[in-house]
Parts: sequence; structure tokens; C-alpha cells
Amino acid sequence: MNRKMLGVVLGAGIIASALGVVFVTGIIGPSTQGKSKPSPTMSGYTFSNNNQLSISLTSSQTGTITLAKVCNVANSCYSEAISFSYPGKLDLNLNNMVGATFVFQYYSNYTVVLTDSTGNHNYQTHYADPYGPVMSSSSFSNNTAVVLCFHANGTYTQCGTDACGSGTLAKAQVCYSSSCYSQTIIFSYPGILSLNLNSMASSGTAFTFTSGSTYTIVLTDPDRASYSWQITK
Repeated sequence: MNRKMLGVVLGAGIIASALGVVFVTGIIGPSTQGKSKPSPTMSGYTFSNNNQLSISLTSSQTGTITLAKVCNVANSCYSEAISFSYPGKLDLNLNNMVGATFVFQYYSNYTVVLTDSTGNHNYQTHYADPYGPVMSSSSFSNNTAVVLCFHANGTYTQCGTDACGSGTLAKAQVCYSSSCYSQTIIFSYPGILSLNLNSMASSGTAFTFTSGSTYTIVLTDPDRASYSWQITK
């Protein structure tokens, strides 16, 4: 609740009998209004597997989280009574929580609701594929051809080496403004993918690669998860 301190008015009345007017002079003390406690900010998060999520919280003031909830897009939620002091890293494990039955899945969004003395604080998270493709370089061969190099973004702790992991992509798109060229592919990464607009089906207005223009590359895997990058010639 906001509190307000009223200034105290100190005055001295001066009566001018000749004019019959009362003058009052005074000093009004400054008004102060209480400020609400700032909400903790999520500075990062990590999914360890299909049931573990770590969240880093920062705040200019300390506080205590007493309830944690993890909800999927269907608003099915896990919950757990906790006592976690922030700032710091909060580790959540669905196996220790009650109220739902889902597990974390790649390409899915989850809402984390943390409750402290000031109320609920909501944070949005997305579980990305840790072995999804990463574009390491791109080069234009001419005004219709582009060469793209990919590796996977698995970390050393996940698979024993940097940029490890592999996968398969099933569809490629090259888009400019609202127009796109598309092609069905079978491409395994890490590796080099060559695309040529002349070999792709077009939708919208036809275009070619021109200097200074930016294009969007969209690659889709067999599970229909899409990855996109922007490249400029």
C-alpha cells in the first residue's frame, strides 16, 4: 500500500487592520510517496532435459519466492511450494512438482509463474533443440545461387565436443519481402547446402540476388520445426 506523508504547514497570520485582510505565510514540507518493490528479472534460463529447467533471476532488492508454477500453452500447470531467495539461480524439476503430467518438448513454449510477497511474476521460456542447425557462413555464387554452411549447436557437456550433434532438414525456402522460393530437400548437417533459385518453386514475385539486399533462409526438419536466418549479399 502506498503511504503519503503530508507536509506540515507552519504559518504566521499577519493582520493588517487598516485593510482588514488576513495574510498567511507558510512552509510546506516535501511530499513523499512510497515506491513498490521492483519485480525480479529473468536474465537467462536453461533446459537440462525434458523435466529440468533452471532460471536465473536478478533484482536490485532481495526477496523470497514461495510458489513456483510451470505451465504449457494449454495452461496445464505444475506447481511447487518453495523457499527461494533471489537474486540467484532457481532449479525446477517437474518430478518434484504436482498438478500436471506433461514433459518439456522441443520447439514448445512454457510460462513460469513465480510468487513472492508482492504477487505473481510471469516469465516466458522456449525449449529449443540443443542440436538444431547453426549457420556458420554463407556465400553467393551468382544472382541465383547461394552456398550455406551448417553445424549443430550441441555443447561439450551434451555430447563431448564443441558444435556437435547432427540432424536432417527436409525443406528449404529463400524469401525476399513476401515472395519465396521453396524446395524439398534431404540435407544432413553438419555440412554444406547449395541452393539455386532456378531449381526451386516460386510463390509471389520472382526475384534474384542483388547486392545490398537481405534474404531470409527458412529450413524445416522432418518434425516440421523451422529454423530461419537472414543473409545479405
